[in-house]
Amino acid sequence: MPRRLPNYRAAQYRTTAAALPLSLAGPVALTLGLPTAALAQNAAAQTVGGLVTDATGQPLPGVTVLVKGTTTGAATNAEGRFELRVANPAQAVLVLSFVGFEPQEVPVAGQASFTISLKPSAMDLSEVVVTGYGTTRRENLTTAVGSLPNPEKQANRPITNVESMLQGNVAGVTVLPQGGDPTATPQVVIRGAGSTSSEQPLYVVDGMPYYGAPLNPNDIASITVLKDAAAAAIYGAQAASGVIVVTTKSGKSGTPRVTIDTYQGWQTAYRRPEALTAPEQAAAYNLAADNAGVGRPAAHDATKNPWGQTTRTNWLDEIFRTGSIYNLNATVSGGSEHGRYLSSFGYLKNEGLLVGTNLQRYTLRLKADYDITDKITVGQNVYINRTNGRGANTTNSYSGAIINAIYMPPAATVRYADGRFGGV
Repeated sequence: MPRRLPNYRAAQYRTTAAALPLSLAGPVALTLGLPTAALAQNAAAQTVGGLVTDATGQPLPGVTVLVKGTTTGAATNAEGRFELRVANPAQAVLVLSFVGFEPQEVPVAGQASFTISLKPSAMDLSEVVVTGYGTTRRENLTTAVGSLPNPEKQANRPITNVESMLQGNVAGVTVLPQGGDPTATPQVVIRGAGSTSSEQPLYVVDGMPYYGAPLNPNDIASITVLKDAAAAAIYGAQAASGVIVVTTKSGKSGTPRVTIDTYQGWQTAYRRPEALTAPEQAAAYNLAADNAGVGRPAAHDATKNPWGQTTRTNWLDEIFRTGSIYNLNATVSGGSEHGRYLSSFGYLKNEGLLVGTNLQRYTLRLKADYDITDKITVGQNVYINRTNGRGANTTNSYSGAIINAIYMPPAATVRYADGRFGGV
């Protein structure tokens, strides 16, 4: 039976307008050559290595060492040593990074051996964190609270929902995608599953509990996750599975600013489950019958049904596809000394990984606030979401699309010669 679970990857391509006039008349010959300078650099390449330690002189294993501006790199071993090949040692710079330590750049300058000491990084205790009771500095927090780092950069990834922004970025938060269904919302689990395994955290958007349609990731200014009972106490029993506090972007005083962001990408299933071939499936059924002490099923008996011993269809290939993702976001913001405004529009078109699934989403946010006095501010925050899509059952262990493709007899065909759908 299959042992591997599907993961997903997406390629992102950002659009850049460019004009390249080209006129060709008659035969054209193109010759590609390697510049002599490049040959000289390759000839001067050398191997460099060294030892990486902390401030006390203890070796640091697992430190990432990269040549700046390239993908050439290595990691330190258990003894804190590294070795890599540098193409241009006279101008190359090594960039060292490790969790809990400040990044460091070291010019190679023709050297072959290094001893590098990394400095521990100090946590920014002045960071302002949004909690249920308002805002506070991280240095004053005594409860379990996590914040999403760099929401702007996270929104630039090829993601389609806010939950994907949290995946792998906040400690104690697990995001579980729902198969290849583009209309499904990923499940968020804070500090492990509960007794019923179906709990969902409470979402609070701009200070109000939110039960509406999915948010546009491009509208997010900050996300704070309240993990323990003390942090989420203000919201009562509905916060038993944690609270995700979302603050959306607001306008800023100054001249009007217009931002347009778009990308086109493609996604495909990576390391899909592997179904058995027709002979392997027949052997599995026959072995199960032999172990149970019952007669072998006629459908898998080669002497009675030789047709069932030939693999004609890989049903996983039939239901999976390479789907495209297109995303467009436009924002207009600005304001004066006493008033600020922001309007954003988002469009998402997502072809699911499963044939026949798709999602189209339109979002519009109108947000403004005005300071009547130093202590009184009035405003509006309107969010409109329209979603059209077609999903698929991918989670049921009996009727799910993926599990049925695995169990489907590979001897069957998708269609008969006359165009009718095939059968078993």
